[in-house]
Amino acid sequence: MELKYKPLGNRIVGKIKNVTEHKSAKGIILVQNQHNFVTAEVLEVGRGYVQPDGHITPTEVRKGDIVYIPIGVGYVMPDDDHPDLAEDEFVVIFSENDIITKKI
Repeated sequence: MELKYKPLGNRIVGKIKNVTEHKSAKGIILVQNQHNFVTAEVLEVGRGYVQPDGHITPTEVRKGDIVYIPIGVGYVMPDDDHPDLAEDEFVVIFSENDIITKKI
């Protein structure tokens, strides 16, 4: 998949799957999951958190890692930017601080 985004700082671009969406009568997308989190495959990682003194603390996750993030965290990117995604997948940008844990 070719990405059109380069995350800055401690931001991460991930691909989320295993989520069921339903639309309400007013068109609001409701996410349903048996847990309070979703799994995301890390597609791209920013260079890290910039400390006040200018030192950069690198992110702890790498491209290809599987991470768990709370439902509703991050910014969902438009589907038309990624036509090669399956119907139940979407790209989201989130902060490293939002990650609950990563799969090892």
